[in-house]
Amino acid sequence: MHLKINDIGGVVVKDNETYKLKDNTLLNNLVVSSTDLKPYQSTNGHTHPGQEEVYYFVKGAGIETLPTAIFGSVKQGLKPNIMAISTMLLGLSIVMVTISYFVSKSDNTK
Repeated sequence: MHLKINDIGGVVVKDNETYKLKDNTLLNNLVVSSTDLKPYQSTNGHTHPGQEEVYYFVKGAGIETLPTAIFGSVKQGLKPNIMAISTMLLGLSIVMVTISYFVSKSDNTK
């Protein structure tokens, strides 16, 4: 059986204002579940007693982390705020390496 990460097959078990839950129970002792959280929602999860479970987490709609923002910007062109954050991180890295160099150099001269 071949499952796509964006569509595991199976049946919709629950669909409400918080999330949409699908379970695929074609395997003997393994349930493949997909929980699509709606923007800014959360869930406590659920279990399948007597079954093995595999969890795969992806970011939900309405949530953007720095790595996903940078990855998404590659196709669409970098936004000014991403360029500013990247520049600050690069500058901070250079400063930290420079400080580390001088601290280790001064330790060697003693």
